[in-house]
Amino acid sequence: MTGTGELRKELETFHTLRKAFNPFIVLNNPGQEETHNRMLAWLLDPEGSHSLKGFFAQKLLQCQRPLPDFSSLKVEREVIVKGPGRRAERRIDLLATLPEQEVGWLIELKTYSGERPGQLNDYRTWFEARFGNYTRHHVYLTRYAERATDDHWRAADDHWRAVDYQTIIDILLSRPPSEPAVDAFISGYVDALQRWFTLGAQSQNQGRVILDALDQRLEEFPPELRATFADEYQSLKRLLKRIEELENLNGTRAA
Repeated sequence: MTGTGELRKELETFHTLRKAFNPFIVLNNPGQEETHNRMLAWLLDPEGSHSLKGFFAQKLLQCQRPLPDFSSLKVEREVIVKGPGRRAERRIDLLATLPEQEVGWLIELKTYSGERPGQLNDYRTWFEARFGNYTRHHVYLTRYAERATDDHWRAADDHWRAVDYQTIIDILLSRPPSEPAVDAFISGYVDALQRWFTLGAQSQNQGRVILDALDQRLEEFPPELRATFADEYQSLKRLLKRIEELENLNGTRAA
């Protein structure tokens, strides 16, 4: 059975992993939709300073009809939409278009919040009115690829393709190399997504092992040692709860 000395070393390792520097986490940005809105707009822009050209757009936006060239993609953020009969304005998170090929994408992203009543219907109505001759695509980006709903009895809205943030992670992990500063910035974003959305395999596996051992032997720790790692212990509890939430959701979706 794992002794308290070994557990302490494992806790210290987990503490280091959890506290590793990440500018997005320092600024408390991973939970903010604005952060992902700006990052995705930058990554989708073929003229962006990331030097990835159309790589990210081609991976994220590729559809049934092959589109080999995304070099002319136009990306807009916070596009104002006012639905029929509504006083308040709404804003589409991202609008991406290929004017010459007459193809467009609406991208609505969520972190923790869900869509407001009628929101996605308003977006689709506006999109069709403005780009009626385009081949139109709708992307609904959420933590775990939840299905979009419409405003009629909250039924599933199958116009929208459900995408999760793991897809963003996978695309960025397969990216070609960039200059060091850009590469470090994108790596920081990927790390923040892994910690926040998928928690990272290393954290998951280590958290399971440590928490299981702690639940068995925590009473053997001296009081001052328990106090030292109280924060880590509670973090592990939250970590495992979120993992269970994710696994249950994935299991429900698979069924």
